[in-house]
Amino acid sequence: MAGDNEPKIVEVQDQDQISSAGVSSEDEEVTGNEVEGRTVRHRNNKGERKNRKLIQKLGLKPITDFEKIVIRGARGLSFQIVNPEVYVVPGNKNYIIFGDAKLEDRNATSQAAALANATSQLEQKLAAMKTSQNNKQSSSSSHTASIHNEHTDHTASACPSGIKDVYHEEFDESGIDPANIDLVVNQTGCSRSKAVQALKLNNHDVVEAILYLSP
Repeated sequence: MAGDNEPKIVEVQDQDQISSAGVSSEDEEVTGNEVEGRTVRHRNNKGERKNRKLIQKLGLKPITDFEKIVIRGARGLSFQIVNPEVYVVPGNKNYIIFGDAKLEDRNATSQAAALANATSQLEQKLAAMKTSQNNKQSSSSSHTASIHNEHTDHTASACPSGIKDVYHEEFDESGIDPANIDLVVNQTGCSRSKAVQALKLNNHDVVEAILYLSP
């Protein structure tokens, strides 16, 4: 049994252990029961009123820590009683339950379970994709660093002497895609003339030009 302030949901499999009063359209009476600080109202018929009088004579006390009771019946049918009034018979595990029993919506339950399963699978796939992407980025960074070092050693001897001294001069942009020039400038922060010369030195290869100008 849960604590006094903790509501709980129980499932009852054996219907022989349940004594629950039904609701009839004839000779009904509306009563209110205080459960967890709130008033729960439902209609009582003659049979339920007789059962309540019998419970009072037996001196049974209600248990207020049940929020919902689910009854699993035959043929897969399930009934749920929300905010039930529950009495336990001393000395055994028999319960006396008052409340409105409603047929449980199995479709809604199945849909909720399917949604939870799909969400879990999606989270797993996203996590796997993120891990794979991180691994690829790490591998690409190592490969790029290696290419940059090799290219630096190669271009240091291949570049004409004094090339850095003329970086600030204007160079002819004919034959070079202006978009590639802008991309090199944005990625390296260099001047436009430097970007033009770097592209020409690297056969108009944008990646090589960016690596060439990177510190």
